[in-house]
Amino acid sequence: MFTKPPQAVREAAALSFRVGHLCPQMFTRVAVALPSSRLGMGFVALGLMLVAEFGFVLWLRGLSIKEYLATRDPVSGTVYYVMLAVFAITPLLVARR
Repeated sequence: MFTKPPQAVREAAALSFRVGHLCPQMFTRVAVALPSSRLGMGFVALGLMLVAEFGFVLWLRGLSIKEYLATRDPVSGTVYYVMLAVFAITPLLVARR
């Protein structure tokens, strides 16, 4: 069940490419001009993603949140946390293009 660090980095790179490709298309259709509103959108999306992950994925794996965070290896865990931060601020970054 554990992900090898190089595989986790490849998955994160693929995810960031998809987010970077799809978000500009999505946010050009949404007329939200204020940076605080765009940042709020990112944090709402992050919250919904974490609720889905902690509510469904942990239930499937039979783990608590504490166990889930403790079982991450240092490389993939760091990549995971960085990607969560990028996910949350992507609407703000896309607005600045």
